[in-house]
Amino acid sequence: MANTNSSVSHVSVFDGFVEPESTTTLTQDQAKALKENIQRDARALNQIQEGVSNSIFPRIMRATRSKQAWEILQQEYQGDLKARTIKLQNFRRDFEAMKMKENETLNDFSTKFSELVNQMKTYEEDISDARIVEKILISLPEKFDAIVAVVEETKDISKLKKPKTSPS
Repeated sequence: MANTNSSVSHVSVFDGFVEPESTTTLTQDQAKALKENIQRDARALNQIQEGVSNSIFPRIMRATRSKQAWEILQQEYQGDLKARTIKLQNFRRDFEAMKMKENETLNDFSTKFSELVNQMKTYEEDISDARIVEKILISLPEKFDAIVAVVEETKDISKLKKPKTSPS
């Protein structure tokens, strides 16, 4: 929470701020700081609202402070620790099981793979580029074996970076 001493603290989406019940006891500096905090919070709330899709906006439209909107989104998309742990475990299982299908294009597989890796990273999974490259190479079907062999023989896989994908 915000600092409850004689000064009004800086606004943070994560911390929010406490608006005093009465502004009559505030010094001129405290009143100025409070006004700035309210303005910063309004800008932060506006950025959050503008940053979500039309289908998500109704969930946060009644929020009056940025911290309130942020907490709604955080709870909805990350849940509590147990829910996050379960979701991450499911992502890990999907990652380990992922294989490119024979009739799938490389671009489609790459997009699907990148989305999964990004979801894992959203849940704070620490996955190295080397591990991503290794997984891509072992996930390709047999028709790519010659390419995989060349990459494995000519490159130090531990130093390769994950391939960049085009935005969807």
